[in-house]
Amino acid sequence: MPERPQKPRSHDGAPSAELGVAKLDLPRYVRDRLDNLQMQVTRILEKYGISSFDELKALGEIDSKKIDVKDIERLTELTKAIAEAVKTKEVHLNDTEVEIPLDDLGSARNPEVVDGEIVFAVITYDGNYIYHEDGPPVSVDKDFDFIADFQRINGRLVFAVECEDESFIATEDGSVIGRGKGYNSVDSPMCIDGKIAFRAWRGEKTCTVMEDGTEIEGDFQFWGYPKRIGDKDFERVQRGGEQYFTSSNGDEIGKGRGYVDVRSPSDLGGKIGFLAKKENDNWVIVDHGGNETEIKKEYDAVTGLVKVGDEIFFGASDSLVSRARFIVNIDGTERWRDREYDRILYIQDIGGMVAFIAEEDRSQFIVIDGEEFGVDQDYYEIFDYYQVNPTQFAVIAGKGREYVRHIYEIPG
Repeated sequence: MPERPQKPRSHDGAPSAELGVAKLDLPRYVRDRLDNLQMQVTRILEKYGISSFDELKALGEIDSKKIDVKDIERLTELTKAIAEAVKTKEVHLNDTEVEIPLDDLGSARNPEVVDGEIVFAVITYDGNYIYHEDGPPVSVDKDFDFIADFQRINGRLVFAVECEDESFIATEDGSVIGRGKGYNSVDSPMCIDGKIAFRAWRGEKTCTVMEDGTEIEGDFQFWGYPKRIGDKDFERVQRGGEQYFTSSNGDEIGKGRGYVDVRSPSDLGGKIGFLAKKENDNWVIVDHGGNETEIKKEYDAVTGLVKVGDEIFFGASDSLVSRARFIVNIDGTERWRDREYDRILYIQDIGGMVAFIAEEDRSQFIVIDGEEFGVDQDYYEIFDYYQVNPTQFAVIAGKGREYVRHIYEIPG
């Protein structure tokens, strides 16, 4: 994932310069929620052209009255929640269920979760805009044909665009990067050296495009979006017939091993791990040091990788399909094979247990340690799910003509 943006200082007991250090000791789901809270603070201040709380205080009592009372109340609520989260390592604000009707929104694209907030693009005949769960819609260029892959980089919402047979990157505040350069495809925006960057294709050639438009060409191709693990961004690349991973600081993991397929980069205790395969060999799990653990049984599909406690799991299938249908422990133990799910997706750790999205009869639901959640909701697609506090997790999904966030209790 892209580097997390730097946020403005807070007041009323909320941490300021110490926040970045304090966040290192917080659970991941708390850090994600803190980023969302701080993003909401930033948006309210920017609404009035204010860059920080120090600037707000300097306005004085008379000018401060120009700020809507509801926004002042919300700022107070948010900053208190941030201070409490750092102190208690818990975040409880706004862990609420949400239903967003789509009938009056034109052509709504699939929702994405950016720092805990539901965000998606809406394309209409009258214009295009970005829908925010926690704020008013923002108008963007009406000529954009397709908008997706939202990221927040240095406080700016950045996304990929297709427009008039070319692709480029745009920001919510109106900037564009790479427009008119003839890119036929672009990857999700990311952060390199503190700046917006992205991978782009022009014909068969790949290059890295920096925020100022500079192109950096290489003799390899990038495959898939960058993933943040620890303090580095990792990407799958291919040079010739070999695939491996590169990192934002120049690491090359798996290079020279002859892997014809590498996939599922995962956080294995703060270090990268991934699945890899050589021609005519079984799959192996590769750690950050290049050490291999062979998956001794041959499966038709192997995908997804997660560390839960001291154990490592992946998804697999041996039924002549290209998608995973059950979970396998690194020791070879198979789990939930007898459920015969049509497919399973997005394996992760929720509450110290193996969790994944399962699909049956074109309906999706969540499975945590074998217990199923949302089976009766008839979600046609689950876009994301994540832990929001020690006892609950959230599901972002499409249901009928709505996008929803539903909250469930973690089992156990």
